[in-house]
Amino acid sequence: NVIIVPREAVLTSSTGEKQVMRVINGRVGFRVVKTGLMDSKNIEIIAGLSAGDHIIKDASVTLKENARVK
Repeated sequence: NVIIVPREAVLTSSTGEKQVMRVINGRVGFRVVKTGLMDSKNIEIIAGLSAGDHIIKDASVTLKENARVK
């Protein structure tokens, strides 16, 4: 029972923390996550996300904290 997301969904912050962009009530929020195993396509999320959380799949999209999304 692990959470797996696409590798491109995980950002590395300027401080070296791993983050994902999570959608809450139609707005973007950055969430620090702890990662585990990874392969060429996916990465395991050990802590910081729950099953059913909505995330932005492509973290290379430039979105700011609290930006509206559909």
